[in-house]
This record gives sequence, C-alpha cells and structure tokens, in this order.
Amino acid sequence: MLKNEIELANTIRKIRRENGISQEYIASQLQLSQQAYQKIENGTTRINIDHLTKIATALEIDLHKLVQPEANGNKLRPTERDINDTLTLLQHQSEEIIYLRKQNERMLGLIESSKSV
Repeated sequence: MLKNEIELANTIRKIRRENGISQEYIASQLQLSQQAYQKIENGTTRINIDHLTKIATALEIDLHKLVQPEANGNKLRPTERDINDTLTLLQHQSEEIIYLRKQNERMLGLIESSKSV
C-alpha cells in the first residue's frame, strides 16, 4: 500500500470513531462483511472509488474531507502530491471498474445470444 492510501484508511477510521459509527454499519452500506471492511480501515485492502463514495455517504461527510483530512480538522496532513496520487489511483480504479462492467455486459450478451440459438 502507498503511504497516502494508509493515511486515507487512518482518516476513515478516525472520522468513523469520532462520529460513533460502527464498522458493521459502514460494512453494511458497502455490502461487505465487517472483516472485509476492517481490511480497508487497516490499509491492507485498497479502496476503490465506489467504496470511497459510499464510505463518505455513510459517514455523512463530503468526499473531499476524506482525501483532504485537514478540511476535517484532522492532524494528518497529506501533501498535495499524496492527494494527487490518491485521486490518480481512484481514477485508475474507476476506469478499471468501467472496463470490467463493459466486459461483464459483453459476456452477458454472448450468453443471452447463445441461449437463443
């Protein structure tokens, strides 16, 4: 994991705890097990853009407060490069998700067309 990814995970954990929100609740919002969500907070699993957006919603904060902790009064202060690296990573993950969804749709189309034969 990159340093800024671990800092992002720490920021999520800090905000969640400050707001008295359980890991189980956030996990349910992400449709993950509590153990899978715990790996996100521990920084052992990368956070994709879909999960990051849902985490922000569950925490009832703006997405930028997760990637810019100083906007939330957090003592973790990533550099501009850290933020840009995180945003770049999230963009790549978002592009990968889009690609995989298109592949899935293509495969489903092939399955449907083979059923009609």
